[in-house]
Amino acid sequence: MAPVNGQAPVAQQPLQQVLADRETEQPTQQGEYEADQAPPPLPDYQQPVATRPNTIWTPGYWQHSPSGYYWVPGAWVAPPYTGALWTPGYWGADGPRYRFHPGYWGRHVGFYGGIPYGGGYVGTGYRGGYWRGNQFYYNQAVNRVDPSIQFVYNQPEPVYAGVRVSYNGGSGGIAIGPIAAELFALREPHERPERYQYDLERESSMRHGQFYDVNRGRPEVYIATDGFELGVGRPVIVEQREGPPGHAYGLYKDHGDEGRGHDGDHGNGHGNEGHGDNGNGHGHGNGKGHD
Repeated sequence: MAPVNGQAPVAQQPLQQVLADRETEQPTQQGEYEADQAPPPLPDYQQPVATRPNTIWTPGYWQHSPSGYYWVPGAWVAPPYTGALWTPGYWGADGPRYRFHPGYWGRHVGFYGGIPYGGGYVGTGYRGGYWRGNQFYYNQAVNRVDPSIQFVYNQPEPVYAGVRVSYNGGSGGIAIGPIAAELFALREPHERPERYQYDLERESSMRHGQFYDVNRGRPEVYIATDGFELGVGRPVIVEQREGPPGHAYGLYKDHGDEGRGHDGDHGNGHGNEGHGDNGNGHGHGNGKGHD
């Protein structure tokens, strides 16, 4: 993601409406958000610095209401359990209309429309980091990380400069479908977005300056600079659960391939996932893609 000059700070104010607790909140259903027009291009903005360990970058996105498209800021969010990764939501063409497919937490990163959100989300898979035990390791090449966070590595990844399309399919959309591993991830157990994520979306819908018709692609608030809690500092508490560590692909690898690409690859960057969860190294493969 490219920096933007004059980025507006996050306004500190109480939420005007607090959503119900996660235990009673119904998850956003696919098809709840639909629109006649395609979403605007992704704005250029700079990711905030990760200041708390074990938080996951959740990129900003356009959401829709009867008043039009509005920008939901990107934020570092504490996942619901150790090993969880975030699959961003995305807009997809559905006949003459556009439908929002909501994001979710799970052990593997699934399909998010091929949208190059940045911060490790290059369109397919996730290159921003990986879980090793109960610690999340950050790729400093694609994330801004505070020096106090010690679990880091540095592995440059593809940068799709100038690609700002924010929807899949249809006229002008990104023409890519899910690979087998992403379909596998879609069928896994998921956790709905955290309450904070619902709150952030709801608050954004009540900010005049977040709407595209007002900001013309330069939202008042690009990012939630104070992390996963708006205006309230609290420690990161991540639930411990049994299970394998989270990583991008479910069928093609077990995260111990020491940088080798996947079999049958032919050149689109899906094979560069050689993070060894058992200390086998952070090397990457040849950046080859799946058939």
